[in-house]
Amino acid sequence: MKPDLRKFMTGKRLLVTGIAAAAVAAGTAGTALAAGGGHGDGDRPEKAPAVTADQAMGAALKAVPGTVGEADLDDGAWEIDVLAGDGAWHEVKIDASNAKVTADQTGKESDAAEAQGLKNTKVTAQQAAATALKSASGAVTSVELEHEGDKPAWEVEVAGQDGTEHELLVDGATGTVTKNKAEHDDHGKKDGDGKKQDEGKKDDGKQDGGEDD
Repeated sequence: MKPDLRKFMTGKRLLVTGIAAAAVAAGTAGTALAAGGGHGDGDRPEKAPAVTADQAMGAALKAVPGTVGEADLDDGAWEIDVLAGDGAWHEVKIDASNAKVTADQTGKESDAAEAQGLKNTKVTAQQAAATALKSASGAVTSVELEHEGDKPAWEVEVAGQDGTEHELLVDGATGTVTKNKAEHDDHGKKDGDGKKQDEGKKDDGKQDGGEDD
């Protein structure tokens, strides 16, 4: 009896199709695994980036000459607001790993009061960041110009290696620290001296649940 070539070819095609499908599935799984390789530590907020706030602001000013009005670390990138010499606001994004400019956008809504306050400030954002680090050790994660009454001041946030978050105010005229508030992620608030605040009043020495004989 002659072999049925049609059945043989059909079976061969099925075998090849199965092998191809398995290869595609393996490739897809490998791609998914590679894509998930950065998951985990990459999701954690970067508290001490390779590029410091001062370096990021310097890189932004090279791209857009002017005055820094705000610097903020967000999702692995520095977002720097720069008031250019022509009065236009630029949002410059700096890669926090290599200090490269990744974006330069204009069109931020003009704020005359903010621009005027920035012009009247004798202390730059870079100087405010450096001053804050003298009062709170760690890494600067945000610098923003605020107005305390009629006086401009820089609000600087510093992330300490022990998890303590510092919020400082640096006077825009004198460059002195007027506020230093510290808060720990796990152990509650701390005062300006770094001491933990009392969370409740202690009793007179008697413990609940018992009576005097």
